[in-house]
Amino acid sequence: MRVLIDTNVALTYVSGREEPFSNEVDAIMRKCAKEEIEGALAFHSLSTIWYQTRKLPEAIRRDWILFRTGSEQLQHKYFGKRGA
Repeated sequence: MRVLIDTNVALTYVSGREEPFSNEVDAIMRKCAKEEIEGALAFHSLSTIWYQTRKLPEAIRRDWILFRTGSEQLQHKYFGKRGA
């Protein structure tokens, strides 16, 4: 199945913000990572995501990259067990 990931869904995932649907967002992204579904972003979403994340301090952006690439120490530091 192919799905288009909405910009706000991607922002929720990227920023780790807690919202009413953050568990569902994590589930969608996990399915994409496991190749259970094929996720796509609209090209214009990339500029929005960049604009929003550039406001974060550099240390947080760096830690986020490590977090999303599997650093369990940072997962617990910022999000507890969420995203593990």
